[in-house]
Amino acid sequence: MTTRTHGLTVVGMSNLTSYCPFKWELFESEPGYQAAEKRLNKALVRTIKAVAKASPCGEEAMAKELGKAASEHMYPAMQAERKFGATDTEPRYRAAQALIDWAKDQLDISRDEYCPELGDWLPL
Repeated sequence: MTTRTHGLTVVGMSNLTSYCPFKWELFESEPGYQAAEKRLNKALVRTIKAVAKASPCGEEAMAKELGKAASEHMYPAMQAERKFGATDTEPRYRAAQALIDWAKDQLDISRDEYCPELGDWLPL
């Protein structure tokens, strides 16, 4: 299912989860890390939906909305899962890369193209 939200295409929930990292590289020795990964995936989807709802136009607006939504949804979720290492470098990178990949797809920019401005506003 694909819907249009103020100019951005928001793909159905099953496709949004395709942006979620297969592994967040959490502390696998901690019991409950798999549930933490699921909660982080849900936060990532909430972040994407918040950006889509804001419907930013252009790279700069997209970057600002990514930062705002990540601050409201992704960053608090990662803080809540810090026991599992969610605030370490690797999980933060995975979250940022997933959000940047989604933004590039929405802006019709190749994922191979270097766009540092999309990550400049991320608090991760």
